[in-house]
Amino acid sequence: MCNASRCLQGRPPHHQDDHLRFERIMNGRQWEKILRGADIYFKVFGNEDRDEVPVETFPYAAICAIHVEGHKRTNGEAVLSRGTGFLISPTRVVTAGHVLDDVDFRSETGVVIPQCTATNERLGRHPIAPTAVTYFRDWQHSYRYEDDLAVVKLPGPGVVIGEYLTLEAASDADIRRAPVEIAGYPTCVGADCENGVNDLPDAFRGRVMYAHNQKIAYLSPTQIYSEIDTWAGQSGAPMLAIALGNDKVIGVHCRGARQSHPDAHAKTHNSTLRLTTERINWIRSI
Repeated sequence: MCNASRCLQGRPPHHQDDHLRFERIMNGRQWEKILRGADIYFKVFGNEDRDEVPVETFPYAAICAIHVEGHKRTNGEAVLSRGTGFLISPTRVVTAGHVLDDVDFRSETGVVIPQCTATNERLGRHPIAPTAVTYFRDWQHSYRYEDDLAVVKLPGPGVVIGEYLTLEAASDADIRRAPVEIAGYPTCVGADCENGVNDLPDAFRGRVMYAHNQKIAYLSPTQIYSEIDTWAGQSGAPMLAIALGNDKVIGVHCRGARQSHPDAHAKTHNSTLRLTTERINWIRSI
């Protein structure tokens, strides 16, 4: 493993909500920072603590980059969006709903890229058909944070690997007793991402996997709050419960600190959608 600065010395290495988004404008190859209100969409806390991780090693082998092309709802401007998802079977990918459909963005075409690296797509690109995405509850109409969840069905035979991630409705005690980890494909690495300083070369954004682990800060029945470093592109990434085994997913990462949120914890911490029994049963029904 290496952090961003160490990776860049030898070779180039490698959060996120609907309030601050870095998007790549397809016709101009420039990154646009879109702010709505005073909210922060992604968050790196203090120093950059994420490390690049080996995509061929489980559980990272079951985590995928998601690249989506679409348009802004407001003005029709073309956008190339980045996100993360994870395989629970050869043909089922779990992600955050806003990776594919958001209050200010609608997707038109997309691909799932398992074990993606800056220079290699060894397991190929798997197209996302518009009819192959199922959203939790009323996400596409309400865009409520509690419903920010989606399942992508890939055409068979899908992605054949040795192991897949499993879903766990973990107890409060299990979540609290050991560090948890978020692994995904960020578009920015470095301690100064919020000011537009990016340690990643352009070609590596959303293509190299990074992870960070620590103990959670707070829990609610539906959310997990942490100071795990994330950035745009890591939406949809799994939160792995180290204490339960490295294949156990206890949450789907969705957003960064949001000053507008009425929940005090969500104002200052990154938020992960907690996998409850209801959410797990819904995912398994798809």
